[in-house]
Amino acid sequence: MLVAAAAGAWTLGVHVAERRAASEDRPLAPIGHVHALAAPAWLGGDLLVGSHHGLLRWSEAAGWRAVGVHGHDFMGLAADPHREGVLYGSGHPDLRSDLVNPLGLIVSRDGGRTWADRSLAGRSDFHAMAVTDEAIWGWDVMRPAVVRSLDEGATWIGGDDGALAAVGMVFALAADPASDGGVFAATGDGAWWTSGDGVWRRVSFAGSPVTAIHAVGDAVWAYVAEPGTGLVRSLDAGATWQRVALGVDAGFAVIAITSDPSDARRVFAAVTNGDLLYSADGGASWRAIMRSADPR
Repeated sequence: MLVAAAAGAWTLGVHVAERRAASEDRPLAPIGHVHALAAPAWLGGDLLVGSHHGLLRWSEAAGWRAVGVHGHDFMGLAADPHREGVLYGSGHPDLRSDLVNPLGLIVSRDGGRTWADRSLAGRSDFHAMAVTDEAIWGWDVMRPAVVRSLDEGATWIGGDDGALAAVGMVFALAADPASDGGVFAATGDGAWWTSGDGVWRRVSFAGSPVTAIHAVGDAVWAYVAEPGTGLVRSLDAGATWQRVALGVDAGFAVIAITSDPSDARRVFAAVTNGDLLYSADGGASWRAIMRSADPR
């Protein structure tokens, strides 16, 4: 049940009162599923949420607002860590847009207000994405396979030496800032790592589903969907792990983790029950900034 939930198969029916934050943004609407989180340094400490009904932005000072005119279903979302405003997305288009379903790879160069087709329109659907200094990585459920692009998403090559082919679902990909081009993968059979060449080795948790993973500085966060494990953190590249209390009820799992690169104590975790949790002290305590997909 945990794995099915972590794959995004939950539906939330909470509606939010419509309000406009800016004339170019759509009003907040039913949020639906939360699929992906991003908090690039150029966002200044704010959080981006890829949801079933579009892109959201949260700030500690101003709260929630919808971003952009269209509410695409972002199954995948990743930010370029160095190029301000550049985001990559995938999933399914808002029916009011002229983009093709599935989206393939789309790109925004204005922080998510507008999006354009980049490649693989109608052919690929990335449910996990990561951007390193060298490449864009994606788990394409249409193949299914991990692939990578070395030219900002224009063309794609293989990103798996075969090691991940038998693990089942790839739930998340995360850039490893402690290495040049390294990437972590959270899979149905543990956590894996590549230096960036597509040759994968297992890091930890063989035989266990890892539904989320994130790396910041020297720390790696992961969620292991097994009783007695849950949210964990490693300070030695996955050699050892410590449990972090989160308070998630049994039957639910964390589907996405991210943090503020300018302050690694600020951590965000999206849970399959619809909650989005925030810690300002490195996981010592948590509070909900979204309950059942109701921004507040």
